[in-house]
Amino acid sequence: MALPRSQRITSDRDFTAILKEGKTERGSFFFIKTRQRSDKKVNRFGIIVPARVVKSSVKRNAIKRAFQEAFRTVAPEAQGTDIVCFVNRDCSDTLNEVREEFKTILGHYL
Repeated sequence: MALPRSQRITSDRDFTAILKEGKTERGSFFFIKTRQRSDKKVNRFGIIVPARVVKSSVKRNAIKRAFQEAFRTVAPEAQGTDIVCFVNRDCSDTLNEVREEFKTILGHYL
């Protein structure tokens, strides 16, 4: 099940701003950029899985769904943080371990 639109980062302008200005935390297969917003309504999440990193669209979508579900279980409702996750290595074979690592790193920010 996808995240509600209010919890997703949808515009290119927002992605670019977060990638430029955000704080960085690295995982073994990804890195996370976070940025606080002035309005404290909801946390928003965006994920980037480049086709050059993971060739199969089925695997890319499975990775996106796994990260979105991990975000949904960890993120509280009202904190006003934008989070972008950039997957830089193919993690489709070790998805459960990567998801737990993501939850741990995300727990430090939220």
